[in-house]
Amino acid sequence: MKRLPAFSLVEIAIGLFILGLLLTAIMKGSKLIDAAKLQTCVHQIIGIKHDFEVWHDDQKGVVDVKRFPLAEKRTKLGGVFLLETDAENNNRLAMTNSVGNGFLSPSQAREIQRYFPEAVSTGCDMNGIEKTCRVSVPLG
Repeated sequence: MKRLPAFSLVEIAIGLFILGLLLTAIMKGSKLIDAAKLQTCVHQIIGIKHDFEVWHDDQKGVVDVKRFPLAEKRTKLGGVFLLETDAENNNRLAMTNSVGNGFLSPSQAREIQRYFPEAVSTGCDMNGIEKTCRVSVPLG
């Protein structure tokens, strides 16, 4: 009987082991990238809050939030920053998608709230197949 060329069980096991290591590295790498994007977004919020406080102090008389020069409008997480005034006339910085709805995952919203306990997560709704949240942080 003629033997056909084939891989041995040891060779297949080594191949699967290497494939498992590669998949683990890729999954870990994507989590690190997501964490870095979130951290950058937090630093963007800190910078915008500081810029708003300096700008607010420079204004004389009535402050019109719409005139605040928001240079960094895009977040590192893919959405946009919007300035808004709530019902109590407090200025807030909201992170939304381009039409004003939420785009953050619930875990990203919780992480933002960990850095900014005064942040409010609203509009957590189902967007297609995943739940998305809109987060706003008080300014000044």
